[in-house]
Amino acid sequence: MVARVSHAGDSAQFQAWAVFADGTRQAVRPTWISSAPEIVSIDEDGWARALAGGGGVAIEARYSGKRGPASMMINSDIAPPELLDVFAESSRVTISIAPVTVLITAEFRDEGSGIGSAFAIFDGPLGTGITGLVTLRQQSEAPTADGGIISVYTGALDIPGLIGAGTWTLDQLSAEDRAGNRRAWGAQELQARGLTVEIVATTGSDEE
Repeated sequence: MVARVSHAGDSAQFQAWAVFADGTRQAVRPTWISSAPEIVSIDEDGWARALAGGGGVAIEARYSGKRGPASMMINSDIAPPELLDVFAESSRVTISIAPVTVLITAEFRDEGSGIGSAFAIFDGPLGTGITGLVTLRQQSEAPTADGGIISVYTGALDIPGLIGAGTWTLDQLSAEDRAGNRRAWGAQELQARGLTVEIVATTGSDEE
């Protein structure tokens, strides 16, 4: 049996069965031994707890003079995602009664596990109190030579007709990798990195 956990502090239960000469199989309570108790501890009921991150630890069940192997794998990806780029397909749109959709693209890099989810929040025009939540979905994923994973995510920002006129600004971008490491980038950090995303929505009358 191989148990896989994501972080130090996670637990998993091991179970053991004895197979007798007549072919019957019975659950038993063996003595559990961890090869590295400082990394994975295990109690008499087979509950193993990861105490430190990274790598695998051998677990052994001993019962009636017999030994059975198992292991616990602890995810070594403890680094949060990195943001490489984020942009809108258009920085200026014209709205009418119907809403307008603008495609948002974000590119991330992660060490080991890859991006699991991402979203963006836009602040609507000043004084309107409108916000736009964009759920980003994976479009591509490719490994790098040094063991990282580059992921491209896209999503649609829906700008409502008429009341949506004005400037829409990316206020927050967030991503979580498959190991549960999360990172968020606020408007100030995005601006400092030259990744400010603004979309100006105008009505037809504004352009006349």
